Amino acid sequence: MKRVCLCLLFGAVLIGATFPYAGAVPLYWQTETEQATAVREPEGLWVIRAELPANTPAHLEAYRKANAVRLRRLQESPWPGPIPVQITFRGPLSLRAVRALLEAGHLEFESVAGVLAPDFAWGGWVDPRTWRREDIDPTWLERAGWSGDPEEAPLITHLTGWLHQPEDLEFWLGRPEVELVDALGAELEAWVQAHAVYRLWGGRIGYRDRVMPVFPWIEYARFAGERP
Repeated sequence: MKRVCLCLLFGAVLIGATFPYAGAVPLYWQTETEQATAVREPEGLWVIRAELPANTPAHLEAYRKANAVRLRRLQESPWPGPIPVQITFRGPLSLRAVRALLEAGHLEFESVAGVLAPDFAWGGWVDPRTWRREDIDPTWLERAGWSGDPEEAPLITHLTGWLHQPEDLEFWLGRPEVELVDALGAELEAWVQAHAVYRLWGGRIGYRDRVMPVFPWIEYARFAGERP
């Protein structure tokens, strides 16, 4: 029987080496405050998707508290290297204000987004430090009810990127403009990398592939009378 089990295990490893995607079953994460899946793409890249189980004040507050625990663990443990974060502002910031924050050098930029009303959101991967005034879409200004200097319009609600050192985290936690520094991505990446399926089938995940897990908070934070 032992020999049979060893043969089966060897066969599984051989199949996985020949067809790496065949044995990589999806991974599932479930807590009281969030749920996530991790799927290995055919080329070996693991893609993580996360969401909140419900959009209610109670769930949002529970998520905020769980995130505070994650942040304390990061502060109290050896720094794990570049970690993905999503930064949510207390209210929409202007292009000029966001530029100043990014120029402080405490975030490697990945994406920017705005949520200007419950039915209107936008986002992209162009660094706001490279924007010109004429790059600001007039539709954004109209939906924000803004008629002044486009660079002062309250348009930006979220940033995503990577923190490289503890000082970066402290910078964002200390900013009065910031409502939430979402560190779920770092925990999800560590969860996948520690999983037996990942260790068996291999693949790529994390900063070197510049993969940003989809954080749940951005899906629910609203700034037009629907603040969580």
